Amino acid sequence: MADNRPIRLRAEYRDHLDAYTRDVVAMCDLARLGMLHATRALLEQDLEASEEALNDADRLHELEQQCEDRAIALLARQNPVASDLRQVMSYMHIASDLARMGGLGKLVAKIARQHHPLGALPPDVAPRAHDLAAAADAMASHARQLVAGPQVEVALSLPELDKDVDTIAVELTTLATSDDWPFTHRQAVETAMIARFYERFADHCVAIGNRVMFMVTGLRPAEYAAQRDTADPESASHAERIAVLERRFALREQP
Repeated sequence: MADNRPIRLRAEYRDHLDAYTRDVVAMCDLARLGMLHATRALLEQDLEASEEALNDADRLHELEQQCEDRAIALLARQNPVASDLRQVMSYMHIASDLARMGGLGKLVAKIARQHHPLGALPPDVAPRAHDLAAAADAMASHARQLVAGPQVEVALSLPELDKDVDTIAVELTTLATSDDWPFTHRQAVETAMIARFYERFADHCVAIGNRVMFMVTGLRPAEYAAQRDTADPESASHAERIAVLERRFALREQP
C-alpha cells in the first residue's frame, strides 16, 4: 500500500499556510479601515469614528500575535525551506508593518479626539489633508491586493504612488513651519505630525510591496527590476516563471 503521509502532510501544510494568509489579509483590511476611521474622526469631528480607530489598532495587535503564533507553528512543525520559508517569514514582517499602520491610525484618531467637538486642523488645511488621506488609502488598497494575490508589477508601482503622498505631506509640513502660518502653534505642530503619520502609513505600504516582491521572486525590488530589464525580450520564460510564482502564492478561495 502506498504511503500517502507525505501528501497528507503537504496538504495540511497548505491549509495552515492559507489560514495564515487569510489572517494577514484580514490585517490588511483592518489597517486600512482603522485609518479610514481615523480620517473620518479628523475631518468630520466624528468621536465614534475615533473610538473605532483605537479599537481597530488594538485588534490589529491581537492579530499580529496570532500571526506570529502561526509562523512559529509552521516553522516548528513543517520546517519550510526555499519559497515556503520566504512566505512564512515575509508574512511575519508584513504583519508587523500592518500593526504599525494601525498604530499610526490610532495616533491620528487621538489628535482628533482631543479636539472634539472642534476640528483639529484649520479649515484651510483640511482639504489638502483629505487629499493626503485619500492617496494613503489608495496605497493601503494596493497592499491588500498584493497580499491576497501577489503581482510583482503592482508591487513595483507602489513607490510611484508613494511620491504623491510624500509631495502632499511635504507641502503640509512646509506650510505648517512657515513664518506665514496664520494659525496657532499647536495647530502647526499637529498639522506637521498628522502629515508625518500618513507619510509613514504609506511607507509601510511600500515595505509590504517590497516584502511581497521578495516572497515571490527571492529578489529585492532593484534586483528584480534590473533582471527584468535585461531579460531577453524575445523570451517569455521570465514572465511565465513570475506568473507561475504569483499563482503559487495567491490566496486560495475556500471551498
